[in-house]
Amino acid sequence: QRQGTLFVPASLCTGLHSEDGSQPAETVPLVVVAHGFTSSPAAMLKKFRAASELYRVALLLPAGFGKSWNAEVCCGPALKDNVNDVGFIRAFTLQFLSASTQPDSDTSLAPDSADIPPERDETFKRVSPVVDGEDTKSNQVNVTFTRKLSYMTGHSNGGYMTSKMANYLFFDAVAPMSGHVYSLAPLPPQPIMLSWS
Repeated sequence: QRQGTLFVPASLCTGLHSEDGSQPAETVPLVVVAHGFTSSPAAMLKKFRAASELYRVALLLPAGFGKSWNAEVCCGPALKDNVNDVGFIRAFTLQFLSASTQPDSDTSLAPDSADIPPERDETFKRVSPVVDGEDTKSNQVNVTFTRKLSYMTGHSNGGYMTSKMANYLFFDAVAPMSGHVYSLAPLPPQPIMLSWS
């Protein structure tokens, strides 16, 4: 099973715990971060942790298949085995989005999405949030995530995967780093920031 980490920075946790459930959940930004070929969610968390804390955003860090993503032009075992990483990232993210904001399968995906599961698949392992390094299985954090505040970024192979996800209009904005799929289908305008290093 593929795994990942949901990181909630300490800056989001002040006053967010409510044992009786009387305190409403705070809606906060969620950034999905895709690692590069041979890298890992843990490595990306080290790079993004300070920014997560500073800007008060949660990070969702999925693990690629064989430390790789099938981004059409790159790389590794995921590309070789034609792994359905678009379906995986979509399903992995959906488990954390508020039910009322989850997209309809016919409006959230581009026309070439016939092979992508419209609902959750079972290729991922449900993950528990991590708050400043502490597992929160028994200590729920009172935050919620929505489509309009969900984004994706990634580096190298993860950058290619991030730009490939732009084909499916799933995230509100994407920011590929050091990797971009230039053969994107004609799509409605959407925010994309490209960076190379």
